[in-house]
Amino acid sequence: MVSDYLKNNRTIDELDALFEQDRIAAIKIAATVLNHEVSTAITNIGEINQIANARIMADSQVAAAKMMTDAEIASTHLIAKAELAVLDIKIQDQQSAEEIALQADMISEIGRSTTEVITNNAQEAVQAIQNEASEAITHLKQNATNAILMIKSLSAEISTRVTESAEKAKEKLDQAKRHIRTTEELIVEAEKQKQFITDTVHVSSLELRQVAEHSIANLHATTDAASKAITDAVVLSQARILEARDRALRRIYEIVGPPLVTEPVA
Repeated sequence: MVSDYLKNNRTIDELDALFEQDRIAAIKIAATVLNHEVSTAITNIGEINQIANARIMADSQVAAAKMMTDAEIASTHLIAKAELAVLDIKIQDQQSAEEIALQADMISEIGRSTTEVITNNAQEAVQAIQNEASEAITHLKQNATNAILMIKSLSAEISTRVTESAEKAKEKLDQAKRHIRTTEELIVEAEKQKQFITDTVHVSSLELRQVAEHSIANLHATTDAASKAITDAVVLSQARILEARDRALRRIYEIVGPPLVTEPVA
């Protein structure tokens, strides 16, 4: 007859089986935690990517708009200088007959100096826009680089953490294998769970790496597009300034005649 003290006792194998069942459950929970950690990291990478992309595009639009505005202001100034010079020349041209010779030299000087000012101002405006574009593109690339570094750092940190956690879980299973009371069936089950953890880490790490690589490629593409938008704005701004310069010079030449040689603005 079994003693009352032994009625609820389990055999050693049964206790080991229960222990291993708990261990296997713990391994499955660990795998879920690892997946959740990777999923959270992927979400964070997506947020970093989205914020960086929005900032890069917004900065490029602001820079392009400012360059176009600056070009329009510079163009207006060039035309205004020409019109003021023409007005000054017309005033000088209304002198008495005996002063015509003297006034001719003055008119010529007004035309020459105004032409020089307009040409120089156009060059300065173009150079200013080129400098502004260069600074804007550098700023965009720096923002992209910062975001990429954040993504790489987060990806590496989570990958390392997940791998270390998986190794610890497998060590626990190895300890179960080496236990004197562990049966062959439980050893096989422990091996299966080790492979389960290995596969979980592999799939999660692969997904994390792919998301990180995609986000980085997306940031590069956004930066290239933003840089091109700025470059296109530079081309349009330069064309606007040079068109205004030529128009202003033609206005001067209508009064004083064109110079013998006209040097193009680089």
